Amino acid sequence: MWHDLWHLITQWVRDNPELLAAFVLGALAVLSFVVVWLWKGGRSPQPIAPVVVTIPMASASESSPNQAMPTSESGQATDRLRWKYKLLVKRYKRSKQTCTQLTEQLERERAARVDEVHELKTQVQQKEQELEALRTRLRILENREGDVFWQSHGLPREPAFVAKWHRKQRIVSFLNFKGGVGKTTIAAFLAAALAEQGRRVLLLDLDYQGSLSDLCVQSLSEVFEKRLLIDNFLTRKQPDAKALLDRATEVHLPGGFAKCSIVASSDDLQQVETRLENRWLRGVETMDVRTILLSALHDPRIGERFEFVFLDCPPRQTLACINALVCSDYALVPTRLDKLSLNGACRVLRTLRMLKSAAPGETRADTYEPPPAQGTLVHPLCPQLELLGLVINFARWYRKQEAKLIRSQEEVKARMPHSTAQAWGEDVHVFSTYIAERDEADRLPLREFNRHDGAEFADAFRALAAQVLERVAQYEGSCAEIVPSCIVSGAPRVR
Repeated sequence: MWHDLWHLITQWVRDNPELLAAFVLGALAVLSFVVVWLWKGGRSPQPIAPVVVTIPMASASESSPNQAMPTSESGQATDRLRWKYKLLVKRYKRSKQTCTQLTEQLERERAARVDEVHELKTQVQQKEQELEALRTRLRILENREGDVFWQSHGLPREPAFVAKWHRKQRIVSFLNFKGGVGKTTIAAFLAAALAEQGRRVLLLDLDYQGSLSDLCVQSLSEVFEKRLLIDNFLTRKQPDAKALLDRATEVHLPGGFAKCSIVASSDDLQQVETRLENRWLRGVETMDVRTILLSALHDPRIGERFEFVFLDCPPRQTLACINALVCSDYALVPTRLDKLSLNGACRVLRTLRMLKSAAPGETRADTYEPPPAQGTLVHPLCPQLELLGLVINFARWYRKQEAKLIRSQEEVKARMPHSTAQAWGEDVHVFSTYIAERDEADRLPLREFNRHDGAEFADAFRALAAQVLERVAQYEGSCAEIVPSCIVSGAPRVR
């Protein structure tokens, strides 16, 4: 109990030093007064001449100057103590007011600090979510298998895939993940064969090697100088159809007709793809880099100028290749009749099958953005993509009159239906027109498409063009009333 009493007294002394000082001074004044009175009372009174004493004040606000005090020494001491007491009371009130102001200021600062702490906690939670998203992407990168990397996130709802029957242009991707199969040559000369019939074709070179650009453009230096390139288009903040059409270069074809244009590429395309891919993975890029071509090529302005858009894809699953597949209606796979090329074609078919479906072996063509399969991060990228078929290139005949291939190619041709059906999940169409092996085919400029010594070579592409139109008509025959008649019938048009 005594300990608590002592603690209470000491605490009160710490909190009220001014009152303690006033109490002590008051006690001293009373004690002095008693001592003086006792001292004066024991002696005979002495006459004291009246004097006036002026006490200097600390400030004019606390006491008036030249204030007169009684001549009695006890009275002087009492008034001095009263004056000091009033001064202490004023200082105490001033100190109390200051303490109140400081307390209010501290409360305001504490409230501000609480708000700052709450905001910092919110920011930490957001950063933790971003970090978890980056960790998820990192796990995808470390453990990715084939196309799972690009299918880790579903496509956005905007820009949306415009169905074929709601636009005029048809988009075809030429791809094979094995090089040396003549993919670029077939894309270029098939476009020339269609343009010869009067159809307008736009070519996009999506391979940084620029082989298609070399075949189609006479003066590449001028194109490079003006930056009329696909890699320059991909880096735009708003890569729309107008920006793409502004970069289209006219292809000079024999006969003087101009029905074919190309958007060329340079070796800078590889760096552009890497930069955009990294920004997308880090979440820095605001738009989905997989839909850049989708927003441009599905624009009605493309259909007003072109009927077909041919995309020459690189032999890798790059950003440009994924962009091509996301926006394409059809895919065409050139290949050679050898074991390695057949394996490469089967790998392409398996890849396309996965990109079409929500999970391997599961096809969801009824919606553009289906939910992923349970327990998987795989999302479909091109559910509307249809396979036109395989084009045999570099064919070698033992007896051409009898359409008999050499033995090695005949053996590969015999294994092709079973191998491709197993990879695609159903029978794969193989075009009956074979492109013969020709040494200068990959170096023949497009403007010499129908030169005299290459008439047989050009005739093969004319026949292939008719078969491609017929194959497209098979897919779109059910909606023939809204498909251009030239595509459904396959009949050439008069220029």
